[in-house]
Amino acid sequence: MAKVGTFINYKDNAAAVAAVGTAYASAKRITLKMLNSSDARSVSGYFDRLYVYVSSISSAASLSMKITNDTDGDDVIVAEIPGKVIETGITTATEGAVIFDLGHQVWSDTDDTVYVWLKCNNGTVTVDTTRLIWSE
Repeated sequence: MAKVGTFINYKDNAAAVAAVGTAYASAKRITLKMLNSSDARSVSGYFDRLYVYVSSISSAASLSMKITNDTDGDDVIVAEIPGKVIETGITTATEGAVIFDLGHQVWSDTDDTVYVWLKCNNGTVTVDTTRLIWSE
């Protein structure tokens, strides 16, 4: 039976990325494989939100992000969203989260992998988990 309707998905990357600094860096990009299948096929959908959980906050007050189709960061599919405030924990000021409202219809013509790029306004953070909410 064919799928009918909208399907809400999420994709996590819980591999910690230490010392994310003030510039986008290829060594710090976060890889999200959107589909659970082993076949690499294009993805068409709506990127709703990106949750970024951070720790080891050192002088950083905000994060900026963009999402690309390629490992070099040149094929942008979600343009930069600058300077979203890091909401720190109630009891721990060195841990926090940033929620980016994306609102983008996207189409990845290469395969089902996208790359999240992050940078701070000052200092560094460790990115603990990145979660993309999307629908198809």
